Amino acid sequence: MKKIIMLSAIGFMLSGCIWDLYPSYVVSDMGYFVDKNGNKAPIEDRHECSKGIGDLEFYAECLYTKGYRFRTESFAYCYRRPKSCEIYNKYR
Repeated sequence: MKKIIMLSAIGFMLSGCIWDLYPSYVVSDMGYFVDKNGNKAPIEDRHECSKGIGDLEFYAECLYTKGYRFRTESFAYCYRRPKSCEIYNKYR
């Protein structure tokens, strides 16, 4: 019984379904904007670019013009957030 559970868990992880189990707040932290030194964009710049506008394109373009580029830690970000990833990929 223990062997079946272990094999099922390994199969589940290798199948790629493990990304569905990541909480959304973990996935959100996988995608971010960085400057040329690799530092994440400060909260002041992020808030300035998102003031009153729910448009991802405007937000990404604003950060891009301030010198930040989009980065992800894992392909799980694009798997779970395809719309955001499609927009943000223009600003890499």
